[in-house]
Amino acid sequence: MYNYFEKYNNSGIYPFHMPGHKRFGNAINRFDYTEVEGLDNLYHPNGILAELQNKIRRIYGTKQSLLLVNGSTSGILTAITSATNKGDEILVARNCHKSVYNAISLWGLIPHYIQPNVESEINLSIIPNEVEKVLSANSKIKAVVLTSPTYEGVVSDVESIAKVCHTHNAILIVDEAHGSHMKFSEYFPKSAVDCSADLVIHSTHKTLTSLTGTALLHICSDRVSKEILRKRYQTFQTSSPNYLMMASIDECFNNLLKNGEKLFADYIARLDNFYKINAQLKHLKIWEGDGSFGFDRGKLIILTNRSNINGSELQSILRNKYNIETEMSALGYIIAMTSINDTDEGFIKLKNALIEIDNGLYLKKSKHTIKLTVPEYKISAYATELLGHEGVPIEDSVGRISAEYIYAYPPGVPIIVPGELISRKVTESIVTMLQNNINIISESDKLPYKIECTIDT
Repeated sequence: MYNYFEKYNNSGIYPFHMPGHKRFGNAINRFDYTEVEGLDNLYHPNGILAELQNKIRRIYGTKQSLLLVNGSTSGILTAITSATNKGDEILVARNCHKSVYNAISLWGLIPHYIQPNVESEINLSIIPNEVEKVLSANSKIKAVVLTSPTYEGVVSDVESIAKVCHTHNAILIVDEAHGSHMKFSEYFPKSAVDCSADLVIHSTHKTLTSLTGTALLHICSDRVSKEILRKRYQTFQTSSPNYLMMASIDECFNNLLKNGEKLFADYIARLDNFYKINAQLKHLKIWEGDGSFGFDRGKLIILTNRSNINGSELQSILRNKYNIETEMSALGYIIAMTSINDTDEGFIKLKNALIEIDNGLYLKKSKHTIKLTVPEYKISAYATELLGHEGVPIEDSVGRISAEYIYAYPPGVPIIVPGELISRKVTESIVTMLQNNINIISESDKLPYKIECTIDT
């Protein structure tokens, strides 16, 4: 696509069309296009964009792979609203991203939840037998949604879960936003596109190398109407898709086709060498997926729960003293995300910093533990929008019905969802996170003082 853009720029065609910068000015503008003759149309592709989607389809071995320029969020919204009708029942892993809950609210779906087991505050894999139990007890469930790998790199047994879902005539949607790289090496867990999932969503910017906001929606079976998928796909994406973003997807996969084998071999060697650091750490620890079905070792989970600092404090030390910015912090760990574009120097820098920090710590088991449970469901999230709301002090909100999402961001997994009962355990978890500088987001922006609650039910 880049070569095509260069050719178009040098053609002498004058742009009496969008965008307003007319491709003049800085280098970025030169690659920012609209759907002019010869540049294809994302929603009716038959040229260069069709070629790109077919190339990606062949790489992943799917029936169809659609480009997303509104992130995985648009793919998740498309998938859920294509696989269900309004008012249907749906089974969701509780540690799914907020976009899943937005789809539930938007579509008026009735949710059932599975809460994964927890190890060191990290959600583990979804168990196939637990999916079987819920589906057996609720024959009206039309779709199942799970996140694999999770933000922490935890992978579930998607193949076994798919068999369970299909036995019960349920469509399996896998948010594999953090796993677009897994197809390229057997070092990583098997991708959901190879495990009989029906719809799989990838963020190519998270663990591959395209621009932020780029993603893919893979159609892996015929269980969802392609006509409906196409309508929803066009509904949840902008009608002005950014060509610079799409070109970055093309460049990403061209590079993988040309250099992927070496890039991943070098990357894997760096990861294996880094994990040897555990032998030198006394208080910190690099988690290796203990207790999970599978684990993406490209996610460096650095546990702090045996030391005298929490995750937020470790992240701050790395940022301010060592000039290292990590992805996110939780109470008992931080996440350092890696990719094929990381360097030997980067890994060495992080390794040396952690060893030096570890030498200055002392053993102290964290007294703060958070284990989130699924609050009691009272009314649908959509129904709360029709009721009156009021801000209630956190300490007085116990027993009230939440009118807003409250979640730690990243990764965007809700602590409580609109329509659920606020318990003492919920408020204690929120307060503990706030006190330890964990980034807690509320839709009303009234935290840390108040929670938005319904006035009547």
